[in-house]
Amino acid sequence: MPIQINELIIRANVVEGKETAPQEASAAPGGLNREEIIKECVAHVLEVINKKLER
Repeated sequence: MPIQINELIIRANVVEGKETAPQEASAAPGGLNREEIIKECVAHVLEVINKKLER
């Protein structure tokens, strides 16, 4: 049975006054960096969309 997400809630905390450089491609658990994780997630989402369009 497929699962349908009807609502997605995104929350962010913004702290003013702290000037820090963004972390680029920080290592994540499992040896994957941020860019690899994003690419993998995008590929998975596109795969799910394509499967849904085939129906």
